[in-house]
Parts: sequence; structure tokens; C-alpha cells
Amino acid sequence: MSDLFADTQSLRAAHDWLQQTLARFERPRIVMVYDGRRGKLRNDPEFEQAIKQVLPALTQGWREFVSINNTPAVKIQFFRWSQEGTSAPIRVFNDELEALSFALEASLRPG
Repeated sequence: MSDLFADTQSLRAAHDWLQQTLARFERPRIVMVYDGRRGKLRNDPEFEQAIKQVLPALTQGWREFVSINNTPAVKIQFFRWSQEGTSAPIRVFNDELEALSFALEASLRPG
């Protein structure tokens, strides 16, 4: 989560590591569920710019990218990023059971 990153350089380094780790997965066959409820997000311009640089690679190619978040504001932010092309479509839920139910259904669809 963003509140663990001392600066945007450490955020980029973490995302580079994550991309290397996720490279072995066959994304079109997998529904990625991201739990974003841990803490508050930074919303300063420097951090938002850094997220815009790493988010496309993280969200691209999955059968579905599902995010569980605490607030409706995050849903609006992800929708905006999807509309702007900053990210692939992100299905955002505030309810964990609803998110997991969607993810399970999506993973069972022929694809």
C-alpha cells in the first residue's frame, strides 16, 4: 500500500519487483483480486503521477482485475483512471464477499 512507501522511487521499485514476480502467470486465464483496504492512500500530485506510471502494467492482461477498497472515493478514482486509459478496467468493490463472488464467477466463465 502507498502508506508503506517512503517516496515514489520505492513505489516504483516495488512495482518493478511485483511485475517480475507476476510475469510467470498466464494473465488472461486469471482473475486478479487486489485488497486495497489496508490503509489510506496518498493523494498528493507526486504520488498520483507515480501511480499513473506503474498502474498500466499492473492491471493489463488479466481476465478481470478486481479491487476491494474501503471507500467509494477509490471506486471513482479507479473509474477515472480506466476512462483516461491510465489502467485497464478495474472492477471495484467495497464489500469483500461481493468482490470474491464476482471474481469466482469471472474465473469460471469460459475464456
